[in-house]
Amino acid sequence: GARSALRAAVVEELDKYSAEGRIRSAGLDHPVRDARILGFYDVVESLKPETDNQRVAQTHALQLIDAIASTRVLMTEDPSGSIPSPFLFVLIFWVAAMLVSFSLFALPNATVIVSLMVGSISAAGAVFLILELDRPMEGLMRLSTEPLRYAVEAMSR
Repeated sequence: GARSALRAAVVEELDKYSAEGRIRSAGLDHPVRDARILGFYDVVESLKPETDNQRVAQTHALQLIDAIASTRVLMTEDPSGSIPSPFLFVLIFWVAAMLVSFSLFALPNATVIVSLMVGSISAAGAVFLILELDRPMEGLMRLSTEPLRYAVEAMSR
């Protein structure tokens, strides 16, 4: 029963993704809406282990469930991202000031212009990566759902 409840919850989470891997709904909107996830800890805790290996496995499973629940709450607590806007403003201002100061005393020629353009593009790329990595389930670089698909297949056996 516990395995089928967990499998149903994981399949439901996987169904949020389309073929391209984009989230259909607005992310993890309701962290505690799924009674199957909330009751899974109680189901595992109610198991009666008979051997030491089973007791160790049950303890480890309970620790994993607790860690997953904590991570889920952290992911849903601030779905807008963890990078504050003032930080981004200061970072962009600082990079722009650096690039302006580099060109302040340089005579305008092709080498200076090209090097400033390369610096600008690399700074913009760094800010883009910071913003992209802040939302692991969206954007160009997102987490793969293959491990979850593999877990569903393993639970089906």
